[in-house]
Amino acid sequence: MAFKFTRCPENPIIWPGKWDWRMSNAYNPAAIYEDGRFYLYERTAGSLRPHHCYVGLLESKDGVHFRHMYDKPVLSPEMVGYPYGSVQDPRVVKIEDTYYMTFAFRRFAWNISPTGLGVPEASQGQFPGFDPSTDKNQTRSGIAISMDRVHWEFLGWATPEDIDDRDVILFPEKISGRFALLRRPIGFVDTDTGHSEEHPSICISYSPDL
Repeated sequence: MAFKFTRCPENPIIWPGKWDWRMSNAYNPAAIYEDGRFYLYERTAGSLRPHHCYVGLLESKDGVHFRHMYDKPVLSPEMVGYPYGSVQDPRVVKIEDTYYMTFAFRRFAWNISPTGLGVPEASQGQFPGFDPSTDKNQTRSGIAISMDRVHWEFLGWATPEDIDDRDVILFPEKISGRFALLRRPIGFVDTDTGHSEEHPSICISYSPDL
């Protein structure tokens, strides 16, 4: 089967602004199509320094022209229990009658400085209760659930806190009665990031209950 992808001529279809929690960035969205509408879960930030990230919700009839459904994030660091943190890179699937959002998370947001060459420079911001140990602010992945695509509740962590593990996504159906999850357990904080057997690029995990 061959696929041909064409870039939408109206790009960008979303851009930052309007509210304080999305003034500097709107990117890395998840999308789900249901009931004749596209639902887009955007990663946003109100500033670069500190770069606290949130998840906002938009909808569209045609997949190009989106409008926000709410003026507040549907997922925030506070909802996960860490007001100085950052929720990032959502992915959304529906399994049976429940919606699942996997997301990356840091306890303490970083500061971001664009370089004009691609990946920005980053430095750790200082916050009350901040622990400078490199293993205390690695990226962890979490799961939130919803019954209506809109109101989300933090369910729990999908990965351990002692390793850098992000970009996780659930398969949209169970496999042999178990949830299946793709993970990227690579230590980007103060560790070797080589893609080798010691630091695999992608792993798969299974769980009977999440």
